[in-house]
Amino acid sequence: MTLLTANGAHVLWMSVLPSDSALPDDRPRPDIQQQIYSQLPSSHPGVVDFLDLAPALSAPDGTTPREVDGRLLRKPDGWHLCPDGTAAITHLVLSHMGLDSDGWDQGDWRQDHRYDDPPGGCTAA
Repeated sequence: MTLLTANGAHVLWMSVLPSDSALPDDRPRPDIQQQIYSQLPSSHPGVVDFLDLAPALSAPDGTTPREVDGRLLRKPDGWHLCPDGTAAITHLVLSHMGLDSDGWDQGDWRQDHRYDDPPGGCTAA
């Protein structure tokens, strides 16, 4: 963080994506990562902020299913994002920064071929 902020930059550190999907055994545990990340602003006051992404991907009951309110947020693996999930996170981040606006979330970026891997993964069943 010291290197990143040395020339006056500010850092917005985002949480690990929340997911109800099981993690492979070789992946770091999100709760440990979350604890470290959420403490960064207190170690670097005024230059580092932390944003929990859970509100963008959670259902009203606090779970993180693939689909929330009729929007398909994630691919079948339960981790990777579909366009609606990407838009939800981006709206949250831009709102946090005071930069959100309407209309951008329906742009051509939604047609990027990577959202169709695996084929049909971001298409409602």
